Amino acid sequence: HGFPTSRLTERPRWSRFPEDRWLDYLMAQVEYSGAHRISLATGAPRNLLPFLARATGDGAAAMDYLVEWLTAWHLRGHREVAPAHWLRVGISPGTPFLVRVLERGMASATMSSGWFLFFPMELEAASERVSFTGFDPASAENGADIMVHKGNLIALALQRLLGAPGVSRFLTLLRERHAGGLFTRQDFLAAMAEVDPAAASFLEHVLTQSTLPGFLASDARVDRLPDDEAGNPRYQIRVHVRNDEAAPGVAAVSYRAGEFGYQWSPVAQVPGKSAVEIGAISREPPLEVRLETFLSLNRRILRLRLPPVDSEAVVDEPPLVGARASEWLPPDLGIVVDDLDAGFATISPPPPWRLGATATTDETLPEFRRDSSTEPRWRRETDENAVIWGKYRRTLARIAAGKGAGKASFSTELPAAGRWRLYYHLPGASMSAGHYMYTMSAENAESWWTPADAFGDMDIAIVPGENGSAAQPPVKVPFDAAQATPGWNHLGTYDLPAGPVQVVVSDAASGDVVVADAVRWQRAE
Repeated sequence: HGFPTSRLTERPRWSRFPEDRWLDYLMAQVEYSGAHRISLATGAPRNLLPFLARATGDGAAAMDYLVEWLTAWHLRGHREVAPAHWLRVGISPGTPFLVRVLERGMASATMSSGWFLFFPMELEAASERVSFTGFDPASAENGADIMVHKGNLIALALQRLLGAPGVSRFLTLLRERHAGGLFTRQDFLAAMAEVDPAAASFLEHVLTQSTLPGFLASDARVDRLPDDEAGNPRYQIRVHVRNDEAAPGVAAVSYRAGEFGYQWSPVAQVPGKSAVEIGAISREPPLEVRLETFLSLNRRILRLRLPPVDSEAVVDEPPLVGARASEWLPPDLGIVVDDLDAGFATISPPPPWRLGATATTDETLPEFRRDSSTEPRWRRETDENAVIWGKYRRTLARIAAGKGAGKASFSTELPAAGRWRLYYHLPGASMSAGHYMYTMSAENAESWWTPADAFGDMDIAIVPGENGSAAQPPVKVPFDAAQATPGWNHLGTYDLPAGPVQVVVSDAASGDVVVADAVRWQRAE
């Protein structure tokens, strides 16, 4: 029946159960929670459809995964999987290797995983290269991880697009037509088309194509509307969203207001090369607004800038709940160099056992971990709770403050000589590095990183020419990041020649951390 998932007879040394009662205890756990935390409530829904009708042909495993996800969600079961071929044991697909080995040795590991929405960057990148039904999840080490990752986001999008009635109708059609037999991809899409033709078009693309949408978003706009008939206040949230790629996608706005947790707008379908305006109504001024992008080049969530809300000024206009067509285009910011662009490079200080600095590029920057916040090495961080710059993916490079051996450079070409304004982007409203703010209030909603991530005076220089080959010497740029604001900070206006130019940032800073997010150049008219 496949690989074993536990050694039930292995009793941990710290267990308080006598040896002769240990197996009885485990059997009781299995009866109540299921083997390896796969509870009976999780397994029961599979009897209503997944065990009655199975997919066949190309992408069969992927379609079965979607059916199990939607069935479990619709019946309020726990969403867990335990495929026998999942050799990447551990509490989640991203568990470090040594932790997985330790868990296996202590008989505490399981081949099941919660359905995580956030995976390591390496797995995120691998999942973008294949369509959902275009690979065999058992043929590669990361195959099951990719299936889980893509399947989670596709199923979540379908759940939001169809709602409970639509999901129920879709599953009912599959059961009525294919119970006791098999269904193909064409059967799967035909059932979806009968429920929601637009959702079927989106589903067909993500099942068969690897191309993904890429979303650009405006800042959130919030206006106080007239109170409703019961006298309750209403706040209109609006966000313009453009899909700048050819692939179709879906997006929604989520927001946090008061103690209600995250609430969502209706999900909007956004065809390629088009824009929509998404609206939602809140009873309180939102403390946070995010764009939910599901399966996209943005990789899930973008936290949006939220200007101050004037609760006294009432705007009398029709409310918008849902989406409508928009002609919005992002503003022209000039020449932007992001930490994911080809013009970005880093040099990390040498480790204690190696002479000479270690040059790294974007592709080889290791991912930031909470336990590496004081490490003198450039790492890439993404944080769905932070306002970070990026066209699609929002990431930054960071390093613990040091003595100047660690450097990051943003290189570009200035098209003409003259006066150029330089801007430096700093993240804001973050809960990163493991120092989470468990409460969100008006006082701390727009706070900076926590004290363990404090900024200070930064060491920045403008270097004209190819690697400083111009006659003009490097120009030091004073910048106290501790006194700056989240977002774009103007660092000054400089006379520069046409051609190559670099902005070089070192780790010599008075704070705890140095971040290299993005720079931009704009002509001074």
